[in-house]
Amino acid sequence: EKTPEYKNLVDLYILSHAANDLLEIYNAVLDKAKKGDSKAVDTVIKLQKSIAQNIKENSQQNANNTVVEDEEDDLEL
Repeated sequence: EKTPEYKNLVDLYILSHAANDLLEIYNAVLDKAKKGDSKAVDTVIKLQKSIAQNIKENSQQNANNTVVEDEEDDLEL
């Protein structure tokens, strides 16, 4: 229970619950926005922009990681 692997698994478990909670919150705010709540509409728009930005950044990081991996594959020992 004190190993780094165990701590990492617990962290992943907690993170997955947090992600589920955020999804529930997003859906609740989205429902309010669809019913015409102007504050909820603003919140949904901000969340969608933030999500789009995160996806863009993750895509760029993944592309950079792929380039590094490809360069490492060409090495001969």
